[in-house]
Amino acid sequence: QGARDALKHWWLALRCGWLGALLGTVPGLGAASIDWIAYGHAVRTEKKDAMFGRGDIRGVIAPEASNNSKEGGHLVTTIAFGVPSGVSMAVLLSAFLLHGLVPGPDMLTKHLDVTFLIVWSLTLAHVIGGAICLAASGTFARLARVPAGKLVPIVLALMFLSAFQGSQSWGDLYSLVIFGAVGWLMKLYNWPRPPLMLGFVLGTVFERNLFISTEIYGWTWLTRPAVLVILAVTLWVVAGPLRDNARDVVRSFRSHDGARLQMTPAIVFNAALLATTLAALSQASAWPWASKLVPDTAAYIVLTAGTLNLIMELFFARKQQEKPHGHGTMDSVFLGPMPLAPMLRHFGWMAAFLAIAYGIGLLSGLFVLIVLHSRFEFGERWRTALISAVAVIGLSWIVFDRIFALVWPESILGDMVSTLAPSLHII
Repeated sequence: QGARDALKHWWLALRCGWLGALLGTVPGLGAASIDWIAYGHAVRTEKKDAMFGRGDIRGVIAPEASNNSKEGGHLVTTIAFGVPSGVSMAVLLSAFLLHGLVPGPDMLTKHLDVTFLIVWSLTLAHVIGGAICLAASGTFARLARVPAGKLVPIVLALMFLSAFQGSQSWGDLYSLVIFGAVGWLMKLYNWPRPPLMLGFVLGTVFERNLFISTEIYGWTWLTRPAVLVILAVTLWVVAGPLRDNARDVVRSFRSHDGARLQMTPAIVFNAALLATTLAALSQASAWPWASKLVPDTAAYIVLTAGTLNLIMELFFARKQQEKPHGHGTMDSVFLGPMPLAPMLRHFGWMAAFLAIAYGIGLLSGLFVLIVLHSRFEFGERWRTALISAVAVIGLSWIVFDRIFALVWPESILGDMVSTLAPSLHII
């Protein structure tokens, strides 16, 4: 059935494959971002009987096609310019340098045989990987039957460890919890989260290139042909949702329902976003022009879009909410009402972990989190909780402490031990 679905939607798979290869050439654009862009492209272009977020197979075909092709795009910048476009390409670049191969024009002339070897290896890897996945599909399917109590605490612990790798400070862990709460609120009020993620990933690229373009060309760069084409495509993408909203407004008036002022939690969230943006603008007002160019540009875009959305929420929110949750949006995998109590407990566990970890250390805090979370949140047996905690923390200690010599964050207990016995190092 999966093969038949892919053949049935061959044009979508081909388009998203092209899209993935093209976006793969952009340094700094992660795999997750490319998948979301491909998914958004499918949502915007595949309109017939669309049930995206509610089991439509096209929502799987689009991101997977781009995911399979992005490595080819990554190879372009890595081999031709020595600029890795992802983690895997950074590892490949290191291997090049270890073997005396310098990425650049030589890889396309003197070492063209090596380049073609990489291309064909990547091609064969996709074929072999597909065969392995088909052969092991039954085993993979059984993973879905593993109880949540055995998986969620482990995944949560790995999330904290992964977040800590950013700058190896407590700020990474605070950001994980804070932006997790922001993401939950966005999902609760039907705000798409992928644009926030894309903006975060591409923020540095956007800032650097906007500054360079403005310094070299002034504002005349906006009139260059390539820029005009990109702006036209952007407006085309934005025009669809705006047209749908305008249609809802017109229908509201034609039905004699009209605009009715109403206050909802979504309006409070929207207003908080606008207030935060105004505060950022005020803070950046005293900065030099070069420093506030990008913050001001982003803030004014947010103010414009946020104000329009606030008007729709204030006067036409009921009409918007009548649409099936998940229909035609980029971020709609949740189809029912958002349960408040479980989410509050979830963030309570995360906050409790931060407090415990700050007291006894990160790895020790993760051990406590896995054990208590498994036992009291999911009702797992003490034996199961302890085995999971020992396995995860033991493996993490070997990998991050012994192999990578990660510098762990300070803790109250660690500071006390260091003061009493400077020669004793504790995790």
